Amino acid sequence: MNHDKARLLMSEYLDGRLGDDEVSALNDHLQTCPSCLS
Repeated sequence: MNHDKARLLMSEYLDGRLGDDEVSALNDHLQTCPSCLS
């Protein structure tokens, strides 16, 4: 998942509207993206 896609999915994630696969991909991204970690 790229940073732009992660940003688009963030509000859906917070609202609990993502499927398990999307949550997993988003979590993986958030743990490795320098921009998201800061």
